[in-house]
Amino acid sequence: MTMTAAPARTVQMRTYQLAPELANDFVAWWQATMPALRARFGFRIPFAWHDRDNALFIWGLEVDGDREAFQAAEQAYNDSPERRALKLPDPAMVKSITSGFAQDALRR
Repeated sequence: MTMTAAPARTVQMRTYQLAPELANDFVAWWQATMPALRARFGFRIPFAWHDRDNALFIWGLEVDGDREAFQAAEQAYNDSPERRALKLPDPAMVKSITSGFAQDALRR
């Protein structure tokens, strides 16, 4: 039996510090907006978690391919009319954002 390597994929993890009083509104907006919009540009969202106790929203974006493929998809998304028109209902919802490329720590 021959084992084949899993297809290359690149994941970016994003952590949003939310304003606690607006966190539920942000999550509702994100759920209604982001998954479908990102999918149109070739992204998958392998996880999205809302930590209510700490007002954190942590999610991942995934594309097939390497970082260059991810960055090309991200550029297409950022340059799109849909992205340019996208606005938070209340800019105070998100206090800060950190992001970085991540690897699955459980893969062997």
